[in-house]
Amino acid sequence: MTMPAIIIFFLVIVVGLVLTFLGWRKWRTIDSLNPVPSSPKLFIIGLVLMVIGVVGVGIILLKKGVFIPEGKRTPKVEAPKPFSVIASSPADGVTAPRNAIVQIFFNRAVNPADVFIRVSRKDSESALQPVPGSIVVVNEPDGGSSEVKSSMVWRTLLPCGEAAKRENCLEESKQYVVELEGKRIYSLKGDETLNCGDKGICTFTFATTKEIDKSAPKVKFSDNLSLPASKEAKVFLSAEDDSGVAYSRLTLDHMQSKSKYLGLAIGASSQQKPITIDVADITTPSHHFITAEVFDIAGYRQEVTTVAGFYQNHCFNEKQDESEVGEDCGGPDCEACQAPREEKPPR
Repeated sequence: MTMPAIIIFFLVIVVGLVLTFLGWRKWRTIDSLNPVPSSPKLFIIGLVLMVIGVVGVGIILLKKGVFIPEGKRTPKVEAPKPFSVIASSPADGVTAPRNAIVQIFFNRAVNPADVFIRVSRKDSESALQPVPGSIVVVNEPDGGSSEVKSSMVWRTLLPCGEAAKRENCLEESKQYVVELEGKRIYSLKGDETLNCGDKGICTFTFATTKEIDKSAPKVKFSDNLSLPASKEAKVFLSAEDDSGVAYSRLTLDHMQSKSKYLGLAIGASSQQKPITIDVADITTPSHHFITAEVFDIAGYRQEVTTVAGFYQNHCFNEKQDESEVGEDCGGPDCEACQAPREEKPPR
């Protein structure tokens, strides 16, 4: 509404300016033989309109804080997003192995007492057959840069049979429907129910193949991992699986006394799809372990750890500045230059 109101007030100012000018011209041409009594009124009306327009624009700009010094402005507080589903695994509409587990990811921590989820086999367009299963809620640690704060895991209780005696499986080549009843799922604080739109039910579907997944995902960090100490550092991690990757969880200095949860990324990762993490509080230059725990759709897990170097942001801007010896290398802040070169004095 702000911009249309400003436009209207500007139009009022323009109209007032035109009327004032016309009234002023006619007023100056008045003489005793040819009086124009309406001219002063036209001039005054124009002035009034101009004042109204200027005052209106001023009030709007004042409310927006334009005239308040930058340091004294009240920061804008964005309205929080509603408690909702971010993604599902298997993803909506895909095919999955028979031993797939259903996992729903949320943007809030979920109350473990409210874990209602229904998975049904779709026998026809109107017939749904509920499938028995177990449910677990996994709330992620505080912190981390990802939007995912919790997940709900559902596993079928039906055995696979001779094909995989220790596995539980869904039936092969079947359609399955996952339903979440929003009004029965609460956030951990208990102040929100799950937002599932007008119908109140979040629904996902997937189909099973004849296959049973028996292998863990393949995971690899990029070589010589160096990261800026920033809120949006990009970690290049290759995470692939023949049946599909469910998610990857990153931890800094895993299993140590001061480990830090970095976040969770849904789906496969690659050089074209890096994972963004917040490491702005890391002291530089320094080296730390980064551990990736990657889970596939069937729940198989693979863990990989690498050593990452953390440096100042200017060490990644593709130019020689600050105290660097070469482009983005050398000096007290950056990684050592790879090849010997003539040292240049700091700029």
